[in-house]
Amino acid sequence: MSQLRSVRARNAGDDNLIPLINIVFLLLIFFMVAGQMHSPLEAGIALPESQKKGELPKRAFTVQVDTSGRLFVAGLVMDSALLQRELALPENQHRVVALQVDKNLKAAALDEVLAVLRESGVSSIKLYSRQGAES
Repeated sequence: MSQLRSVRARNAGDDNLIPLINIVFLLLIFFMVAGQMHSPLEAGIALPESQKKGELPKRAFTVQVDTSGRLFVAGLVMDSALLQRELALPENQHRVVALQVDKNLKAAALDEVLAVLRESGVSSIKLYSRQGAES
C-alpha cells in the first residue's frame, strides 16, 4: 500500500508541470507571431543615416537598390520591366513601396528607379534610413 502512495505522489508533481509547459509554449508562439520581422538588406546595401525617427509601414512592397543600381525584391534581382509587372499585380497595386537605397547610389540612378515607380502608378513611397547618432 505504501508503494502505491509513493507512485501517485511522484505522478502528481509531473501533472502540475504540464500547464506550465503549455503556458511557456503559448508565450513562445505569441512572441514569434507578434514580433516584427524585417527582411534583411541585400549584401552591400548601407542605408543613409537620419536623425528623425518615423513609423515603418505595416505591409509595404519593399524594393532595395544597391550602389550599382540593381533592384532587389524579396531577395531576387529584378530589372525595371519585371518590377513594373510585379507592381501591376492586384495584391501590390495599393501598397506602400518601401525603398531601401544604398547611401552611395548616384542621384541619376535613383531617379531612374523613381521613374519606374511613377510609371507604375505608385502613389506612396517610404524611403528607409537608419537611426544616426544623436547630436
